[in-house]
Amino acid sequence: MAVMTRIWSSLAISSLTLGSVVPVHAQDTIEEIIVTARKKEERLQEIPLSITAIPAEVLERKGIRDLKDIARLTPGMQYDTIFSPADTRVVIRGLSPTRGRPNVAFLQDGIDISSEAVASAGGSMLINPRLFDLERVEIVKGPQSALYGRTAFAGAINYVTKRPGDEFEGKASFDVGGDGQLEFTAGVSGPVVEDKLRLGINASVWEHDGYYSNTVTGADLGGEDGFGIAASAVFTPNDAVSVFARMEYMDDEFGLFPWAHTDSNVNLPIPPGAIGTVISPGVPGLAIASYAGEPADADQQVIRISPDPKTGADYPGSTREFFRTSLILDWDLAWGGTLTWQSYYADSTTSQVSENTRQGDVNTIPFFTLIDYTTDRTTWSQDLRLSSDQDQSVRWLVGANYWWDDAHQDDGGFACIILFVPFLNCGPFISALQPFPPRTFDRTETSTSFYAAVEFDINEQWSLALEGRYFDEEQSVWGPDSARVIDPVGVFPPFIPVTQFGPIGAVGAEASDSYFTPRATLEYTANEDALLYFSIAKGGKPAGISTVGAAAGPFEPERFSFDQEEVWVYEFGAKTAWLDGRLVANGALYYQDFSGKQASSQVILSNGLLGTKTVNASDAEVTGFEFDLAWAVTDMLTATVGYSYIDATYGDFKTTTGGPATIVNVGNCTPVVIAGSTLCEVDRSGNRLEDSSEHSLVLGLDLHGSLTPEIDWLVETDAVYTSDRFDTADNILSMPAYWLVDLRIGVRGDKWDVVAYADNLFDDDTVRTAFLSTDFGNISLVFAPPPFTFIIPFRLQSRMPDRQQIGIRATYRF
Repeated sequence: MAVMTRIWSSLAISSLTLGSVVPVHAQDTIEEIIVTARKKEERLQEIPLSITAIPAEVLERKGIRDLKDIARLTPGMQYDTIFSPADTRVVIRGLSPTRGRPNVAFLQDGIDISSEAVASAGGSMLINPRLFDLERVEIVKGPQSALYGRTAFAGAINYVTKRPGDEFEGKASFDVGGDGQLEFTAGVSGPVVEDKLRLGINASVWEHDGYYSNTVTGADLGGEDGFGIAASAVFTPNDAVSVFARMEYMDDEFGLFPWAHTDSNVNLPIPPGAIGTVISPGVPGLAIASYAGEPADADQQVIRISPDPKTGADYPGSTREFFRTSLILDWDLAWGGTLTWQSYYADSTTSQVSENTRQGDVNTIPFFTLIDYTTDRTTWSQDLRLSSDQDQSVRWLVGANYWWDDAHQDDGGFACIILFVPFLNCGPFISALQPFPPRTFDRTETSTSFYAAVEFDINEQWSLALEGRYFDEEQSVWGPDSARVIDPVGVFPPFIPVTQFGPIGAVGAEASDSYFTPRATLEYTANEDALLYFSIAKGGKPAGISTVGAAAGPFEPERFSFDQEEVWVYEFGAKTAWLDGRLVANGALYYQDFSGKQASSQVILSNGLLGTKTVNASDAEVTGFEFDLAWAVTDMLTATVGYSYIDATYGDFKTTTGGPATIVNVGNCTPVVIAGSTLCEVDRSGNRLEDSSEHSLVLGLDLHGSLTPEIDWLVETDAVYTSDRFDTADNILSMPAYWLVDLRIGVRGDKWDVVAYADNLFDDDTVRTAFLSTDFGNISLVFAPPPFTFIIPFRLQSRMPDRQQIGIRATYRF
């Protein structure tokens, strides 16, 4: 029975970490993972959710440091950082947050720490902390708004930190490898006042030079360095009350991302409906240059990033500094229930300074874009809930949450565009710029919500759970009333030559919305080795005002307002064990009905020119299947498989535009008359959702044995496959499929382990992040039909992938 218990516990861990295998050592007992996905402690295999849990031992041994590493080992999850470091996008089950609030909730010890970038899409630089003092990471798929709150539209990621224990313990580890990889982490914890107070402190310092260099300046690109420290305390004044407090400070810097530029590779035909109506019939060849297909591998591309013409050095990149503190009080009431209060405060400053053209030295090109954001953010939240005794046949909880976030961003960026004047470049104009006040964005959001859940046993095998949360949200947004473009020729509105910037005013507006997100789960326990469940859940994102895209022009709230997004998800899942517990197989089938997704459209402005507007333009359907298997083949060998299949297509997705490049990229046009002007209605219906890979697979093998009675050896490998995906709903640029293989070989004793590793063993250089951007160097102007048509082609920007990393990790525990 003891052997069976060890096998079952090991498999319960390895099967749900999707390739993150915990070795089964004959002399060790591996504790089963307990998670808190439903606001209470439960065994993983007994939860009717699709959930991945990665324990601390696996995080450490595999060198999992951030969200990018977590996503790589989680089928059905995609992570990208695109236009800027704040543009962090996490995609679960095919739902990408291309605009507005992130689709995935980020929590720390069950407290919402989610945030949203200001001038770009994505979740800001704060949702991806360095992972150095964790007990585990929980990834829950599907809408979890009822229990996880405002951003759990497609899923949730919970960072569970390590609490000080009843015994004194400590740990020190280091990681050293190629390309300047160096990391040192240490921590101690234990009792200070017996049975009353336990304290812990953890710290980490790291640096990496990056894998690439800038061919213009020779400087390293993609590196990072920083440090973090976290202190925690558990105070138990009596048997009924427990207080957990934690403080964390992190300060790190990120070098410029290694982006490469590639010219257009195709001339796309102009749809017949656009010729002579929106686009002049005089466009040469009735085609427009763009980039289609897949980007070339990294070794075939050249990185040419401009230095700052004022200093001659590379722009500094990005910095992040934040302080977080949380307090969790649990009070066990006399009648068996528990009262829980969670309080959270965070203060941060992030900056991003980088050039966004990436086509060479600014002194040799007539176009240039600078990103220069400094964002100060303060977040505060309170959560109070009351839950029943969990040993009863009817279990319930009720709660209320208040969340407040204030973000202030100074935008010192600008664009320089010099058209139709040969031999005139941007460098001298930028060097001559005098100091100017930044454009400012301010966004304050409040969310008040009330939630409840009840679960009752129908009989010994059937149970039903009902959950729901009501939200009331308000938003106040202010932004600049004009853009900053160096335009010495006066080509762009207001057609006045601009070489130096003056004062900029502000304009603002408010928005509010309320909505309800229910969830119902029917659970059937066939026997102790088989659990079946069926759930229906709704995810919601409220109406509001977008600041995405406002950095490129004046902020006009009426043009950036949008309505609710919502998704209904129907899921059937199973969790099973076979072969006396040596094989665990879990799977889920799901259907997602998504409506109201935000998109950019174009309208005729009051001045008669085209302008961008945020609209709820698209519906989509996502059908998927995912499973994970773990098999203890022998006492020395464990194998795991995690797989996800996603079929994600747009239903009705129509927007209007007068932009020639957008028209040819979509490939169709139905002329429509709006405010007396003719535009194209372009139809993306039937296209695949962006950032959605149809297939993703994670394979893991863990082979281990004994060198001596005190020392074990291990060999582990992970193989990750991700199929191709499109970068936007236009479905013209696709990211290629790729394989990544990691290998670890090590030895371990009772208090120490040493592991040699090779991440990206075969040095795969497939580009996994790229996007199309305006090719200002090849803009042309056609004056018929009147008043004129800008022909703006597209080019490709590719972010170079991480390369092979070889190193050694060692840990000593005391």
